[in-house]
Amino acid sequence: MKPKKYDYYLIVLTTLILFAIGIVCVYGITYYNYLAVTSGWTGTTAYLRFIDDMNSYLYPFLVLLLISLVSRQVSTSNK
Repeated sequence: MKPKKYDYYLIVLTTLILFAIGIVCVYGITYYNYLAVTSGWTGTTAYLRFIDDMNSYLYPFLVLLLISLVSRQVSTSNK
């Protein structure tokens, strides 16, 4: 694959991954505000579950982002 074409696909992939991370963040903010109606909910187990859920939603996208960025670094060092 030509380097310029590879760069284009990498830009598209990175953009999609960052968009997905943004969607998860917006969902997390919305859900947090929904749960914040109950005062003191951050001291409950629901808050810990919320944090764990948000982390588990983000981990795959972060790993994919790191892999895509490392693959770019590896492809440029092979030249």
